[in-house]
Amino acid sequence: MSELIQIDTSQVAAIWKRFVAGEEVDLSSLRPEIADSWRRCRDEFHVPLDTTRVASRTEDITTLDTDLKEASVPVVDLLQAATGSISALVGISNREGELLHVLPSDAKVHEMSEQINAVAGGIWREAVGGTNCIGTGLVLGKPIQIRLDEHYLPIIKEWYTCSAPILHPINGSLTGVFGISGLSEVGHPRMLEFAVRGAELVSKLLGSVQAIDRLTLVRSFDDFSRRYQDAALLAVDAYGFIMQTTPQSSEAVAGNGSAAPGSRISELVGAEAIKRSQGQDRACELDLALPSGAKALANPVFRGNRLVGAIVVFTPSKRPPIQRTPKPEKTWTSHFTFGDIVGDSPALANAVRLATRAARTEHPVLVLGESGTGKEMFAHAIHDLSVRRAGPFVAFNFGALSEELTISEMCGHEPGAFTGATVSGTKGGIFDSAQGGTLFIDELQDAGPKAQSLLLRFVETHTFVRVGGTAPVQSDVRVIAASNNADARLAERVRPDLLYRLNSITVRIPPLRERPEDIRPIAERHLRALGFRGVVDAEVWEQLTRYQWPGNVRELQNALLRATLNSSGMRLTVEDFPPLASSESLVRSAAIATPVMSAAAIPNSADAAEGSSHEVVRVLRECQGNVGKAAKILGLHRSTLYRRLEKLGISAS
Repeated sequence: MSELIQIDTSQVAAIWKRFVAGEEVDLSSLRPEIADSWRRCRDEFHVPLDTTRVASRTEDITTLDTDLKEASVPVVDLLQAATGSISALVGISNREGELLHVLPSDAKVHEMSEQINAVAGGIWREAVGGTNCIGTGLVLGKPIQIRLDEHYLPIIKEWYTCSAPILHPINGSLTGVFGISGLSEVGHPRMLEFAVRGAELVSKLLGSVQAIDRLTLVRSFDDFSRRYQDAALLAVDAYGFIMQTTPQSSEAVAGNGSAAPGSRISELVGAEAIKRSQGQDRACELDLALPSGAKALANPVFRGNRLVGAIVVFTPSKRPPIQRTPKPEKTWTSHFTFGDIVGDSPALANAVRLATRAARTEHPVLVLGESGTGKEMFAHAIHDLSVRRAGPFVAFNFGALSEELTISEMCGHEPGAFTGATVSGTKGGIFDSAQGGTLFIDELQDAGPKAQSLLLRFVETHTFVRVGGTAPVQSDVRVIAASNNADARLAERVRPDLLYRLNSITVRIPPLRERPEDIRPIAERHLRALGFRGVVDAEVWEQLTRYQWPGNVRELQNALLRATLNSSGMRLTVEDFPPLASSESLVRSAAIATPVMSAAAIPNSADAAEGSSHEVVRVLRECQGNVGKAAKILGLHRSTLYRRLEKLGISAS
């Protein structure tokens, strides 16, 4: 601060006039950061000096920008109040110098910021706005103050500005800047300190926003890793950063860039390819030019209707065979036992009792329950208690792939069976992987007609035929299937003879709202798993018990994770649970959504089909017709819910 006060502003103004006139001027009396920025503005960017208003962004805001803006709002409000003694503008930009959130202190500042477009959407990178705290701060990647005539453009020479970089909470990369601009001659004595502290707070809050998304992506990556054990895989978050890789990924992208965690996927496939993939709600091929000839399929990962990232699967193209050591006989295993199922309610006890009996048989089992109730955990536990516990436990999701890929994944394929198929030998499928163990089929209702026919034959005969083959293959596998559809809806989507085979033993897992006495023990165990050793207020337990938990145990676990991130670490209060703190009752929390469907368009539950139709209608009514919110609660993609509504005869706008 003292360094800037000692600068002779009239001298800086005189040097600037000669410099922009094209004269050879000695800039040694300026700070090096300012001198270098002026040179970039004049010689590299050719920034027009007659600029009176900078441009605005034209593209939609990205996921990272949305989260960054959400994290910045409370911090900007706080810092604006702290600088209340001066006329100031507080805000943040993304890594492209585009303002995301700006808050003026008074009418004068608001008017002046509007004139030059120092508002949300304004672009202030150096190539557009010249030397300024946003653009120059992004170039330097460190805190900086810029005073009055040190700015390059005449339109901002009345401002005293400073900024600090906002670093990504996971990998430390530059994500944006936190800026404070004042009209006072000397500014606030702690302005730079406030900017640094503001940037740190935004980064911390951004980490909280992202934590649950990353957990969802990690789980999806683990699932793909189990299904594609020898494949090159990358987990890419919604911001474009590579999160996880398999050892084979380095070989797949050799010569095209880094696949190391923390690097950007755009460095491998280009920014345009990322933009195309982000607009998809299903797997899409990325445009790659790799020496290995590999192709890449980006599989989007959603949490509700929010895109949290993608799993990129690299597939070789006519590559020479690779000699590998033999795989261990057991490559898949179960992770849960009946001891991991928490709760003493009669409804849950009945489900556990039937499941333990089913474990001692070899019959197929059908597990029914809403999303988030723990259907896969039950399947793991059944396998662990069965005579097949020493064999593999293989999980497969019918809703993850197209029907053709599903059949190929189930049966495997013969060499050259289709374009891209291996040519070096037979490729086994999940029926092979589950030999001697248990195959868990999730999302049974999403199986296509061909896949259902294939599964029926396998359940009846324990045989299948590989894609491109003719001879039947025998496999000793016990099948456990699961669905979040109720009986009537499941009967509409699954052929009757397959259902007859699978539901010889049906285990129904009750939703959490029907067993509120289980909420506290489940929460206490999950808090221990999260490492929380503090105290939970009695009011929290009361509110958690009153809530309906449409997302069941999974929603409860996510709520606890968010609360522990928000808390001081020693005590959980209602304020640590945003839904608890912001509504009179969690039972009514869904009612705050903005209506997008008229009440008349939603039929009474009695008018709809049985089973899941009742659930869809109930949730839609609770959400006041907000289809996006209802889809998130039901664990469906928005387009899937629209299709279901159409079948129910409910119009949605």
